[in-house]
Amino acid sequence: MPSPFPIKNSQVSNKKFINMIKERLNSSFILAMADSEGTILELNENFQNIFGYEPSELHLSDFQVLESDLPTKAAWNELLDRASHEGQWNGLLILQAKSEEFLWLQATVIPFTEGADTITGILIIFNDITSRDERDTWRQIACRHDLTNLPNRRSFYLTIASYLQKADQLKTKLAILYVDLDQFKHINDTYGHMTGDEVLKGLAHRFKELSFMQDRIFHFSGDEFIILLDYLDDCTDQIEAVQAVCDEPFQTKKGNIQVHLSIGASVYPAHSSDISMLLEYADSAMFLAKQQSGSSFKLYTS
Repeated sequence: MPSPFPIKNSQVSNKKFINMIKERLNSSFILAMADSEGTILELNENFQNIFGYEPSELHLSDFQVLESDLPTKAAWNELLDRASHEGQWNGLLILQAKSEEFLWLQATVIPFTEGADTITGILIIFNDITSRDERDTWRQIACRHDLTNLPNRRSFYLTIASYLQKADQLKTKLAILYVDLDQFKHINDTYGHMTGDEVLKGLAHRFKELSFMQDRIFHFSGDEFIILLDYLDDCTDQIEAVQAVCDEPFQTKKGNIQVHLSIGASVYPAHSSDISMLLEYADSAMFLAKQQSGSSFKLYTS
């Protein structure tokens, strides 16, 4: 039976055949290779020309997973688990080039395993870089909350590094505010989720009217919001302004509804330089504020 492949073993040695495959892949695709810990082992010339990075300057966690709103490490763990069971993963990844432009990439992630579950290496083949118009469309869809149109959790994880970097450059501090509506479950249970949605949209509209909120507020989930503030000696005036957006009740189809906010805050780099810990600290401070009386503010203390 004739071979379905045009190259016969007698014509080309295995080593030469492998080199031919590598050359074809390198010339046609953008490639990255990583070990099981996410350390980048190799980036081909196409990758380096487009993004400007050397392997030592990147880690697998620098690639954001578009379809996940989990923190990057958790998103990659989930992605690799799926890829291990299915053989590969296909989807969109986002990476900020050295020029600081975000590029959206159609990618195939192939894990190499020993046995059933042990990943020994990871190959990423980038099939396409989206055009500027496509990136703008994807950014609008992927980085905005469906209900309030505020930047969402994914947008937060894509941009937080730039805020921390700016704070480092200016030798200033950054406050991470965790904002939660008091008794929001009661509103949903009493008036229905449609009314709860009206309140959230009204709250988002009032937030947008605060001048210091531009590009600094994120609708994380449900009735939870994250706000980033420059922190000098304190940020009392801004926090009072945030609280004041709920001074007047919200008009809904079920009548006027009064809500209040509980706010917790952590400060970078005073409390931590790790964003996951900063969010955890701000969340715990918010919980204490809610326990005290609601409609109050609490700064994290260790």
